[in-house]
Amino acid sequence: MQSTFYNFKSLRASKSRLGIKLSGMISILFVALAIALIVVGIVLLFLHISWGWLVASLCALPIIVYEWHKGDLEHPICTTNSIDGLLDGDILGKLGPNPSPKEVAAVASSVRGGRFFASRFGITLKFLQDIVSAESKDMEAVWQRALEVRQQSGSEYISGAVLVVALFQSFPDYEKLLAHMHLEMEDMISGVRWYEHFRLLINKTKEPRRTGGIARDFSFGYTPLLKRFGTNLSEHVDGGLEVEVASHVEALRQLIDTFGSGGRQNAALVGAEGAGKS
Repeated sequence: MQSTFYNFKSLRASKSRLGIKLSGMISILFVALAIALIVVGIVLLFLHISWGWLVASLCALPIIVYEWHKGDLEHPICTTNSIDGLLDGDILGKLGPNPSPKEVAAVASSVRGGRFFASRFGITLKFLQDIVSAESKDMEAVWQRALEVRQQSGSEYISGAVLVVALFQSFPDYEKLLAHMHLEMEDMISGVRWYEHFRLLINKTKEPRRTGGIARDFSFGYTPLLKRFGTNLSEHVDGGLEVEVASHVEALRQLIDTFGSGGRQNAALVGAEGAGKS
C-alpha cells in the first residue's frame, strides 16, 4: 500500500541532502585531492622519504567519498512505498521539512524532468506557481496525484516530470487549461513516459561496456593484426586453395629459411597446439 506520508528525517532523505551538498565543485575537489595525495606521495618516495607511502594511501579517503556520492548518495534506491522512499534523489535532497506546492514546483522545475516539460509542453516554473497553492496542507492531494501519475506512466521514481503533471492536476480547472493548450491528460502521461525513456538511454550510456576485450576477440578467432599482416594458412587449406605447385614449394622453403635465420623481422606461425605448425 503506497502512503502519502513524507518523512523529512528518513535515512534516504538525509542521504539525498548530503548528495546535493557534495555535488558540483565539491565532488571535483575530492578527485583533485586524491590525485594531489598520490603525486605528493610519489614525490616523497623518490626523495627516499618513507612517509610517502602514508601520504599516497590517504588518497583512498576522498576516493571512497567520491564513489559513495556517485552511487548511493546521488542515486538512492527506492526503499519504501512512502513519498520520501519514492522521490527522485535530486528532488528529495532539495525539499524542506514541510514543503508547499509552490516549493515543490520550484524544485521540480529546476531538475531535468521539469525542464523537459517546460520545453515540450510550455509548463514553466512561472506557469506552475501561478496555478498551485502556497499552503503546505494542500500537499496531501499533490502527493496522491503523484503516486497515481507514477503508476500510470510506469515510472520507477517520482521524478520531476511526474511532479509537474501532479501539480498541474492539482489546479481545479486543469481540464480547461488542457483544452486551451490543445492537449489531453494522456499526452502529458506520454510525456512522462518519453522522459523516463530518455533518462534510461542516458543512464545506459554511462554504464561500463563489458565487451570482453582482446580475450573475447581471440576466443572467436578474431585477430586484427594477424589478419592485416599475415595469411591464415588454415583457411586456404580448408577452402581447397592450396595446391602442390613449384611456386608453393619454393615459398615453403623460403619460409623455413626465414624461421632459421637470426633476424629481427622473422615470420611467425600462430596456432593452437596440434594445429600442424611443425
